Amino acid sequence: MELFTTATLWKNYDRRAQPLEQTVISSEKQADRTVEYVFFNGDPCADGCTRIFSRYYRPEKANGAGVVVMNDVMDVFDETYVNLLSSAGYCVLVVDYVGKRRAELYTVYPHSLTEANYFVCPDAGLNLPDNPKQSCWYVWATLMLRGVTFLENRPEITRKISVFGVKTGAFQVWKAAYVDDNLACGVALFNSGYINSDALSGTKQMQYNICIDNSPYAGDIRVPVLAEVASNARDNSIEYMSDLTNNVRNNSCFFAIGERRCGLLSDDQIKNIRIFVDECNFGEIEKLPRQPEIVARESGRSLFYDVKIDSSLGVSDVRLFVSEGDMPFAYKNWHRYPLSFLQDGSYMARVNVYAPKERMCAFVTVSYENGFSVTSELVQNIPFLMKVKPTDSAKAHLLYSVEDGVDDWTVLGGRGEKGSLSPYIEEGEYGLKGVTSDFDTLSTFKFGEFRYKMEGKSYIQVTVYIESDMRVSVTVTEKREGDYLNFTHSVHLRGYKEWIKVNLRADEFRCGALRLENFDDISCFTIESDGKLLLNSVILV
Repeated sequence: MELFTTATLWKNYDRRAQPLEQTVISSEKQADRTVEYVFFNGDPCADGCTRIFSRYYRPEKANGAGVVVMNDVMDVFDETYVNLLSSAGYCVLVVDYVGKRRAELYTVYPHSLTEANYFVCPDAGLNLPDNPKQSCWYVWATLMLRGVTFLENRPEITRKISVFGVKTGAFQVWKAAYVDDNLACGVALFNSGYINSDALSGTKQMQYNICIDNSPYAGDIRVPVLAEVASNARDNSIEYMSDLTNNVRNNSCFFAIGERRCGLLSDDQIKNIRIFVDECNFGEIEKLPRQPEIVARESGRSLFYDVKIDSSLGVSDVRLFVSEGDMPFAYKNWHRYPLSFLQDGSYMARVNVYAPKERMCAFVTVSYENGFSVTSELVQNIPFLMKVKPTDSAKAHLLYSVEDGVDDWTVLGGRGEKGSLSPYIEEGEYGLKGVTSDFDTLSTFKFGEFRYKMEGKSYIQVTVYIESDMRVSVTVTEKREGDYLNFTHSVHLRGYKEWIKVNLRADEFRCGALRLENFDDISCFTIESDGKLLLNSVILV
């Protein structure tokens, strides 16, 4: 097996070599834009040429800049980010890289590239052929680059072109930015790598690491890239993405973590996209703030974090998030700690340590007055090895009180159409308040923390406010035999503008035929309702 590097894999690659031979299948006029359904040529191979199917969104008030978008494989033509970009005047080409599936129109691959059809070969990404140029990851990257060629041949595109990827689609952004350093910028949302399969070992594992994985590309790109991830993504990608962005050496990579997020961006991260793309195309990218720095240290047997930020722009907020415990990142609770201002750009925080032999993880996010936010690298340490002693504390019975504000609550579901994705405090009857959200759902990971373990406690008591009769469902996640299972219990609450105490017993929760025996090893807690619900307190009894 011949070993390829990033340089040899892409040596002499020319995204313009093949004629496009565009075919417009149809077009439709929407409110403020036109959508064209088009085919054009990909790269040729021995048994034919890929015909790339795409949707091209052209706003009436185009700003001259274009963006190639690759969404996740499971929702390739999702318009969430298309709408964000086209409403700002960007012409957007959404490329279908998934290939053959139950759809009227899709990208057609030659037989030799069958494994690029995701739904035909869903495990293709976990394998590596002897020739990496036949891997789906290489092929999909060429489709993104051919999309750039398509846009630069459009008369309405008078500026540089950007590349934009979501989840699986984000994997291609780093390669495109490496191959074509004339791009305006790249945006990579969520994971930009994948969990290696056990099938990869030896030479193939080495081959993957040096020419398919995105880490070697990140070290050599010159194009500005915005990478945004969710702290609690189910693929535990926060660690990989922190390391990946730190490999970028040109000081033009911007990293943002959405705290307590799973599959959704935070409100601040959504703002970032528009600001970043605008600055790369029409502003001065050099003026965007640099990544903050965070360092863990021991002093007086206590754990401290020192933070240094870029204060060249007006700062609106500096937020430190710390998680304790050896659970997967998907189930970590990110608690916000207050920071003490020391001097210009410097902050410090002392944090509690309840399980010193378990891993502590931390990051800091800085929000600026211009609306942009940037996050530090993820730092990890074992307090015991730093000679930090545990914080004196009895097991807590009060998991949440409204006096703690929004505390560690988050919104894991929804798509943003309904309002803000951030929880907030609202007043109910009798002047009492509770935490709520625009999506009628709230989640917390606090139950996974050492000090909130429910050993010996028989039920959870929640105090809620409802405006009318409604069904309320509570879901808890339990670690069982190395896996994490969701157990749900639903109750029908009757009341009109009333505060109600609800007692939840473990044996009321079900996961299919399985019953929850106790609350001893639960992590995520989610409460959902059919209408407006305010949560005043959660007590462990």
